[in-house]
Amino acid sequence: MVSDISQLFPPASSEAAVPPDMTQVAAAAARSAVGFLTLALEGIEEGAVRAGLPRDAARAFVVQTALATALLLEKHEGSPADLKDQVASPGGTTIAGLAALEDRGVRAAGIRAVEQAAGRTRTR
Repeated sequence: MVSDISQLFPPASSEAAVPPDMTQVAAAAARSAVGFLTLALEGIEEGAVRAGLPRDAARAFVVQTALATALLLEKHEGSPADLKDQVASPGGTTIAGLAALEDRGVRAAGIRAVEQAAGRTRTR
């Protein structure tokens, strides 16, 4: 028997099938991801402001970029890593920024954050 997490959020065009014994973990990860992603978006907005963009413009571009990225991910047949690689041209601005994020352990922090959220679900 397979459960899904579609009841947690408004219906989307696709639903992730989750084994019954993992439903609580998936729910914790999905709910927590909103917080994790907004923290990342806050950092991008703040970086744009520090680089000179007015805050209202930075907020607008962050929101539009997040929406566009979600749509791209929804339509993309590969992994998020594949999409990231497609938009990061050699020697370009994106690859330079990605290197800074990797230097600071952003990927590892994301993994650990989900592990922590899932772990709290299992201990309850």
